[in-house]
Amino acid sequence: MSDRPLRILEMASHGSMQRGGAVQMIRLARGLAERAHAVTALFNTANEAAIQTDQTARAARAGVRLAALKLDDPQAAEGLRALWRQGGF
Repeated sequence: MSDRPLRILEMASHGSMQRGGAVQMIRLARGLAERAHAVTALFNTANEAAIQTDQTARAARAGVRLAALKLDDPQAAEGLRALWRQGGF
């Protein structure tokens, strides 16, 4: 197994940071970023303010890139494609 840093995209199926899956995802993202991986955490919401919590602030300080994109909107496909290209995951 290689020790080189990975470029990781994590995606939550919902936008609420109050749900268990999103909380676990952001904790995982933070832990991976603290181990020198490049992590982007994507939440299913068009409202960036909805993902601003203490948990996401700690993750951002650790180097996690936070992103919000309404994934059930067909027009979001282009945004997801652009994020994928930018991130080099």
